Amino acid sequence: RQGFRVPTIAQLFRPGRSTESTSLKPVKADSYEVGLRGRINDRIGFEIAGYIMTNSDDILVFTDDDTGVRQIENSGKTRHKGVEVSVNIDVTPTVLFSVAYAYNHHSFKEWMPRSGTDLSGQKINRAPRDVANVRLAWRPEWLNGGRFEIEYQHLGPYFLDDNNTHTYDGHDLVHLRGNIKMGKGLDFYL
Repeated sequence: RQGFRVPTIAQLFRPGRSTESTSLKPVKADSYEVGLRGRINDRIGFEIAGYIMTNSDDILVFTDDDTGVRQIENSGKTRHKGVEVSVNIDVTPTVLFSVAYAYNHHSFKEWMPRSGTDLSGQKINRAPRDVANVRLAWRPEWLNGGRFEIEYQHLGPYFLDDNNTHTYDGHDLVHLRGNIKMGKGLDFYL
């Protein structure tokens, strides 16, 4: 696939101290993806996909550590690649189980935000290496189409700065939620 994405309103008109943001160009993307999706039987479905994408003129934010000046600009190139896997299981007619995992690598292929600063080859900040999700849902009849659900989410570590010197260790969350359908267009959520 080939595609493009125009700058967002926030990138154009909320640039911080950046003065050149109104001249941003669209991001151009060349993307390749291969995958397999299917069902093992009536109860088990799966997906697996691998991708690689190269963006030209990617819109990036560079913050000068010395001055604190934040500059939004089109970079040279970024590279994004990874594998995503998911499985959905209807354990019973009222119990659903799903698991999903993505392993990613996001890097600056070519980027020199200022003279003497070459970030080519560095990992893109705030782009986690892995993301996971596990969910168990129960849909008893008496909830009128609603459900009770427990979900575990994992967000892996990532760099906080362009120079890849500071990291965030990631986090794990557990969510409990439920809803019941009360009538026409009315749901109660907890």
